[in-house]
This record gives sequence, structure tokens and C-alpha cells, in this order.
Amino acid sequence: MNFPRAAEKKRVIILGGGITGLSAAHKLIELSRAGEESTFHPEILLAEASGRLGGLIRTRREQGFLIESGPDSMISENPWAIDLSRRLGLENQMIPTQEKFRRSFIWRAKKLRPVPAGFYLMAAPKIETLLGLPFMSLPGKCRMALEPLIRKKSCAGDESVGSFIRRRFGSEALSAIGQPMIGGIYMADPERLSLAATLPQFLEMERRHGSVIRGLKERAAKSAERAGQMAGGPRYSLFMSFRDGMQTLVDALERALTGSLDVRIHSRPMTLDRAGSGWEIRFEKEKIFADGVLVCLPAREAARLLKTSAPEVSKPLAQVRYESVISLALGFKREDVGHPLDGFGIVIPSKEGFQTAACTLSSVKYPGRAPQGRVLLRAFLGGAFNREVLEKSDDEILRTVRSELRQMLGITGDPVLEHLERYPDSMPQYEVGHLQRMDKMEKALEAYPGLALAGNAYRGVGIPDAVRSGEEAAERIYAFLNSPKESVRHGV
Repeated sequence: MNFPRAAEKKRVIILGGGITGLSAAHKLIELSRAGEESTFHPEILLAEASGRLGGLIRTRREQGFLIESGPDSMISENPWAIDLSRRLGLENQMIPTQEKFRRSFIWRAKKLRPVPAGFYLMAAPKIETLLGLPFMSLPGKCRMALEPLIRKKSCAGDESVGSFIRRRFGSEALSAIGQPMIGGIYMADPERLSLAATLPQFLEMERRHGSVIRGLKERAAKSAERAGQMAGGPRYSLFMSFRDGMQTLVDALERALTGSLDVRIHSRPMTLDRAGSGWEIRFEKEKIFADGVLVCLPAREAARLLKTSAPEVSKPLAQVRYESVISLALGFKREDVGHPLDGFGIVIPSKEGFQTAACTLSSVKYPGRAPQGRVLLRAFLGGAFNREVLEKSDDEILRTVRSELRQMLGITGDPVLEHLERYPDSMPQYEVGHLQRMDKMEKALEAYPGLALAGNAYRGVGIPDAVRSGEEAAERIYAFLNSPKESVRHGV
């Protein structure tokens, strides 16, 4: 007679308690509960070096304002964060952007210029949209409109975003539009940023259609078709958040994990080494053995931990650069702001000489971000074109941003709220060749069973990408530790 095998307890340690680590822990618990015949019931320990969980995601309320210290949105085109939110019962708390204000501005020649409807990062599906750009010279517009006539690139190697925009749309398009748009998202220099790693949709448009403009036309047609098909069902705007801010997702994960794992804050791993069939992690005051380890840390920290125990994995990680960012939330009385505030945000080309790289009109983008009669703005500084700003004092930064916002938005009064946060080395830079380096890292990782890496330094910087990365790493660890080969090795 065959008797079912007894379930075995195995320990998994998750290093890092940001959204990636929390998503990985949640997925591990989901998998173990769903697997009726599983031989793997994990004992999970989550170690976070700081004093709180959630990483860069943090929402606070102050004087009736709802302030996001980290990311304020998740992109609905990438479904992983929305899917997780549904499983956590948060669907009725998700909110879309205020679509009637869905546009942005570029600060150009001392004036805010609206980006036309239908314009997508570097181009638009309609030639007339390009010819109507208010912040481009006539020769620059004509060069952009000629993009469908430009031959596609023949060689298959990676290319910088800057090179791609210049090649297909011209130099003026790069300096006037591409640089501020890309800089506002990645705080990066487009001349170093990998097209394949950051904007693969444009690479695919060139490959399939021979033209970005033709690719955008097909994209627009398909979007209209999907909208018609979904007319009676749920629809999401491109950007989504939660009624009470992105902290809602972190809080829900913490609640879902309560009682199912051991959480230790102020616990920074010092070393990570192979130990028999598993791994030994040394913290400041103890050593812990684990059958499986998920490293959900910034690439630089992961590289430090693995330098001795997995040098082939560590080396590509150490090559991932980071940029630093300053976020400054400012609240004003509505009557003190002269601009109609009919858009989501502003990007500023580096050649305009401003310290501010971008500004989100937070209380316009999402409802409920400011009290009645108030507006909330959020300025971003730093990045590849302004590293020196990190050396300035808070007071210097505040004075500079107030002055620049006055020019852009016609502000006459003083702010009623100011909240400045510094995020050193917080934005991973996917530079040319990034995907090849990650392929090399992942190939090397195959030699280290029971070890998985996840985070925003690898294959996507947004919240949905971090969720996907954590969940996929958890699935790999679960499959490895629940495999018959692993059970035999443990004597089951």
C-alpha cells in the first residue's frame, strides 16, 4: 500500500521587504496553500534592513493632503500589480486618473507648452499631430513627419534610446521631447539608456512595421477596438492608484501575511554563503540556515552579498548603475496658482537650465489628494543631468523649486505645505547592453539551486514589474524545493 508522503518543513529566507519581497512572500504562501499534495510547507522569514516594510512605497497624510513619497501609480497595461490587488480584495479601492485632464506640458522657451492628445513619449500616430507641435521648429516638425520614410536598423545589437530617437525623428526631437520625457520617467540620460530594456515597444514597432508612426497607428486602432469590446465590462485608465494612496497595497500585503511568516526589521544581511545543501545567512547578531533564499535587494547590495559565494552572478549585478532623486511635495491655496492646472504634469528639458526635472500635478492627476481649495504639486530633482543638487541643503532646494514653479505656474503665494524626501541610489539605470548582462546573470544563477533574485534592477522598474519579479522568483523557489529530486536529497 502506498502512503502519502508527510509534508516537509523547509525554510525560505526573503531578503528585502519592499514590494518585491512582500509579493514573493505572498506568492509562496498562495502556492503552498494551493498545493494539496505538496511536500513543501515553507517556514518563511522575511528580513528587512530598514525600520519598515514597503521600500520606496510610502503614503502619508498631512494637513488634509495625501502625499506619495515614492511611486504614485501602477500601469494597467502591465497586469501583475492589478491582479495582485484583486486577489487581496482591493479592486473596489482602485481609482483611475482624472481622464479629462489627461495631458502633460513641456517647459520650453519660458512657456508651458501642451503636449497634443495622442502623443506617446516620442511620436504620434497622426502626421498632423507632429506638424502641430507647439514646441518644435518647422524643420524639426518636418523631420519628425518623415519618420515613416526612414529605413529600419539592419543590425540586431542594442541601441540607446537617444540614438533611436535621433535616427528616426531627428536631433531636435531628442532634445525637445525625448530627453525630458524619458528623463521624467527614468531620471536618466537617453544617450546611455537601453532601448531594448526600457522601451521595447518602439523597437518592436520598427521591426514589425518599419516605422514607429505606423506602429502607433496600429496600436491606436487596436486600443479603440478593445475599448469597444469592453464597453460593458471593467475598464482601467493607463495609470491606476488607490483611493488612499499606494500604501494601500503594502498594508494589504502585510495583513495577508500576518501569522504566516516571521518578519524581522532592522535586519541587514552581512554575508550569504553556501552551507551543505542550502544557504547560510549571517546577520549582525545571528546566523540562519535556509533551504532557499530570495534576494529582493538593490542590485548593488545583491552583488555585495554574492561576491564570494556566487561571483559569476555578482559581477553583472555590480554593473547596474543607480541615480539619486529628490522628491518635493508642495501644497498651495488654489487662488495662488494662476495656471488652470488642466494636465497631469510637466517635464523640463535639461537645456532649459532648471533644477526641477519634472513636476506632477498630483491633485489633478488623482482625486482626493488635496483638501478643498488647495492643490498639491510634486517636483522631482536629481538624476543623470543634475547629480550636484544632492549636495545642496533642503532650504536651497526649497527656494529654487518655489522660484521655478512660480515661473511655470504663475504662483503668487507661499506654500502651505512642504515635504522633501531624498532617495540616494534609488533609480536603476538600464544602460545599453542591460538585457545581455541580465541574461548572463540568470544563466550563471542556474548553477546555484535554491537561490533566486528579484527586484526592479532586472527587467522592469515599475510596481507591476516588481510584483511580477517577486512572484516569479517565488515560483522558482517553490518548484525547486517541492521537486522530487529535492525531496530525495532531504531524505523524504
